[in-house]
Amino acid sequence: MTFDDLYSRYRWIPIPHCPGRFVLRGGGMDKTPEELVDNQYKSNKYHSSNAMDPVLIIKLDEGGIISYKKDTGEYIHTLNTETGFLRKLHDLGFEL
Repeated sequence: MTFDDLYSRYRWIPIPHCPGRFVLRGGGMDKTPEELVDNQYKSNKYHSSNAMDPVLIIKLDEGGIISYKKDTGEYIHTLNTETGFLRKLHDLGFEL
């Protein structure tokens, strides 16, 4: 699955001042990152001092998903181009 495949499936809104990064809107917050990609990929869970919530990461063929799991069980999903994905991973202190 590619960035474009996932981008066309859901309603993604650009994140202000974050080129190449989009946040999911209009539903899907109850889905796991794996469910967004039809269980074609498995997420890896991380913790970062730069994020309040656990971070789940899926590397796609082009870019990736970075999701934050809230205490309520809902997710904040972000879809990222390759450059946006690498930049955010660096901001979080992760290296894949």
